[in-house]
Amino acid sequence: MGMNNPADRESVGNMLVGKGLLDELVGKSILEHKLETLGVIVCQICLATFGAKQHKVRVPPRKSRRQCDMETLRNQKRNLKKQMKSAPVDEQAGLQARWLGLKAKHSALSRAESARKRRKTRERKHKRFSAKTRSISPASCFNNQDQVP
Repeated sequence: MGMNNPADRESVGNMLVGKGLLDELVGKSILEHKLETLGVIVCQICLATFGAKQHKVRVPPRKSRRQCDMETLRNQKRNLKKQMKSAPVDEQAGLQARWLGLKAKHSALSRAESARKRRKTRERKHKRFSAKTRSISPASCFNNQDQVP
């Protein structure tokens, strides 16, 4: 059932004209009002008859494994900093060493993630460029007579 089917279109037309619904609702009024009312009526009948298209709900993109690891490392580093401030002097050296280890892991993951993003953007730009250059034919480059070698 759809508006591409002539029988469906005719049934909607019969609903409007056959029952006298159109004349009853529109009555005698100015042309703009008649057109507006007709549009509202047709939309309501079509919605009731054929339904409306349901839009898909967009789901946010998932974080990658690296991004999740980086988030946990950030939280661990933040907690260690808080512990270092309240820890006795003899424990601060050990907490500092743990913090430096977390920092090294975080920076390695960050470098790898930025390299991945750079690579992906390069690939996208290359794909877009190659698609544009494929659409241009060599003959179209020399359309003007003064540019022919």
